Amino acid sequence: MRKIQRAPVEIFSLSFLDIISCAFGAVVMLVLLAKNGDETPQRGPQEISTLIQAIAQAQQNIVNLEGGLNTQQQALAAAEKQAVANDAREAALTSAIPKAQKVLQQLTDQAQSLRVAIAQRKAALNTPVTSTPDAEVGGIPVDAEYVLFIIDTSGSMKQIWGRVLSIIKDILDNHPEVKGFNFMSDNGEFLYSTFKGKWLTDSPQRRKTVFSAIANNWNASTNSSPVEGIETALNLYGSETKNMAMYVFGDDYTGASFDKPIARITQMNTDPQSGEAKIRIHGIGFDNNSGFKYATLMRALAQQNNGSFIGIER
Repeated sequence: MRKIQRAPVEIFSLSFLDIISCAFGAVVMLVLLAKNGDETPQRGPQEISTLIQAIAQAQQNIVNLEGGLNTQQQALAAAEKQAVANDAREAALTSAIPKAQKVLQQLTDQAQSLRVAIAQRKAALNTPVTSTPDAEVGGIPVDAEYVLFIIDTSGSMKQIWGRVLSIIKDILDNHPEVKGFNFMSDNGEFLYSTFKGKWLTDSPQRRKTVFSAIANNWNASTNSSPVEGIETALNLYGSETKNMAMYVFGDDYTGASFDKPIARITQMNTDPQSGEAKIRIHGIGFDNNSGFKYATLMRALAQQNNGSFIGIER
C-alpha cells in the first residue's frame, strides 16, 4: 500500500509576512511621529532677549497709539464744542440784528419827535400872551367849533391818565368857540353810547361831569390802533359836521401796515369838490420806548389831513 504524501506546512506564509511588515511599518511611523512632535527648537539667550525687546517695543507702540488716539478724540470734542459755541454766537447775532434796527428806528423817531416838540415850544414861547385864546397854539389851529377826542385806553396810557386829561383840558380851554365835543376809544367805542355820532354841548358843568366819568368810570376796550376809531369818526361826522377837529391820543400802533390805512383815511376825509380835508386830524403821541410806529402813522396822517403831530414825554 502506497503511503499518501502530504503537502509541507509553511509556518511563515506570504500573508503572515505581510501582516508582520505592516505592523512593523506602523510602529516605525509612530516612533517617527512621536519624535517629530516632541522636538522643540532650542533658542539661545540672544534670541530670547531680542524677542523680549520686540515685545516691549510693541507694547510701547500700543501705549503711544492709544495716547495719540486719546489726544485726537479730545481735539475732536473741543472742535465740536467750539462749533456749537460758534453756532450759538451766530444765532445770537442774527436775532440781535432786528432788535438793533428797531432801537435805531425808535431813536430816530424820538429825535424827530423832539425836534418837532422843540420847534412847537419855541413857537409857543414866541407867541404873545393874551387874555383870549389864539387862533393857533403851538402850531395847532384852535379855531374848530366841534372837537372829537380819540383816545387809546390801554394800560400803558392809563398809567399817565392824569397827564392825558390835563392835556385834553388845555386843548378845550384854547378853543374859544367850542359848540360841542365828544370822546371815543381808539377802536370806536364812545364814552356815552347814547351820544354816538352826536355832540355833548359845551359848558363848564358838562366838562366837569365828562372829565369825572373819564377819570373814574371809562373802561373802553382797546387794541392800540387808532385806525378803527378814526374811520368810525369819519363815517359818523365827516359829511355832517363842519369846522371840526379830531385829536388822536396814543402811545403805540399795533397795525401791520402804514400805507394802506393812511391812504384809506385820507381818501375818506377828502372833500370831492374842493380836494381839501373835511376834518383836521391832529396826533398827540406819548413816548413809551415802543411808540415809533404810532408816531410814524399819526405824523403822516396829520400831514395829509391838514393837522399837526406833537410828541410828548411821559
